[in-house]
Amino acid sequence: MTVAVDEEYYTPEEIAERLKVHKRTVQRWIAAGTLRAYRFSAQSGNLRVTKGDLDRFLKERETRPPYPPED
Repeated sequence: MTVAVDEEYYTPEEIAERLKVHKRTVQRWIAAGTLRAYRFSAQSGNLRVTKGDLDRFLKERETRPPYPPED
């Protein structure tokens, strides 16, 4: 797997703020493997998520009404 250098990256904190969830929730998604993240240093916990991976994660969780809305 290759990661584009020019891709936009977010920290778990930035994602949590954007989605209005707790930072620990984002960390759980990453730990469960449902949200792909990249660690750029083996010693640190500096995780980053690409914009593309975040978009894909959100698209997979998109919900739609079970029936057409009434007019």
